[in-house]
Amino acid sequence: MSWAIESLETGVGKGPWRRRAFGAALLAPGAALFWASTYRPALLPFWAPWDFSWVEYLAAVLALGWFCRGYLLSPPEIRPPVWRVAAFLAGIAVI
Repeated sequence: MSWAIESLETGVGKGPWRRRAFGAALLAPGAALFWASTYRPALLPFWAPWDFSWVEYLAAVLALGWFCRGYLLSPPEIRPPVWRVAAFLAGIAVI
């Protein structure tokens, strides 16, 4: 995780390939869940969705990604307390 903080602070690695890699990293688990729920539903773990929805997946993943980005970009003195971060992450996990 230190490389992410370094790149945010120094501005290194903000090329278009890094944005594409980030987008692919967000979409790859969704594509795997979609494929598994469509073609191999019996192999899914109990916590996986039986009927995959791209809308719900993207809402949760994008909200989590934007929160983490904003959290890492904000100065430490104005970051939310740990209990608020934990409550947000618990809410995303429930979704």
